[in-house]
Amino acid sequence: VAADPPASHWVERLKHGDPAVRVEALSHLARGGEAAREAVPAIAAALNDEHEIVRHRARETLKTLGPVAHAAAGTLVGFLRSGPEPALQAAAEVLLHLAPSDPAVVPALVAALRERRPGRPWELLQALHAQGEPGVAALRAIVQDGSSEVSLRGSALEVLGQAQPPRVELVPVLTALVSDPDPGLRAWVEGLYFDRSGVDGTGARWEGFFVNARAGYELGRALVLGLLVAALY
Repeated sequence: VAADPPASHWVERLKHGDPAVRVEALSHLARGGEAAREAVPAIAAALNDEHEIVRHRARETLKTLGPVAHAAAGTLVGFLRSGPEPALQAAAEVLLHLAPSDPAVVPALVAALRERRPGRPWELLQALHAQGEPGVAALRAIVQDGSSEVSLRGSALEVLGQAQPPRVELVPVLTALVSDPDPGLRAWVEGLYFDRSGVDGTGARWEGFFVNARAGYELGRALVLGLLVAALY
């Protein structure tokens, strides 16, 4: 039985003009395991292929290779910073499935979210959460940044809120946001509290914090309105 060609053979096939041949090469590299390590930069470059079928296969190949694919981090960061939208989204999806490996990933994800305003930020936010505590800290900073778009703050909040197990340390952040000046974000916070309600002990605790914080917020508003009315009359 003839031996399977080495990874270098399939890397060369990734340059072929026929996308079907490139997909075949990626499929072979996905089964290469450790032997495919030298091919990782070429596989990552295929995330910027003009054909979606090739980009999809490149994403799946990197995810299949797991830790072997850490060598792709530099290319992925480059796509986050300046790659076209399809490559940016593909890089975020791959990073979601790779354990944290490069300290440049978190700043690149944050910059992409703030400066490039991707059409689908959800994958980038989830990839940020997958980067461990530095990524979680970055998500909290986005949530608390009043200068960021409400949709981005709310989406970051939702990613944090879906974490398993629930993050109890997020409760003070949420409680502070109950009185955020933006009604849209306040509604997002309220929805998150009650979505978690009843799921587990942490969810119940979140709801208790919310009810108390909301009551305090409404009482404060009532007092301010009362003082304004008294001043007018």
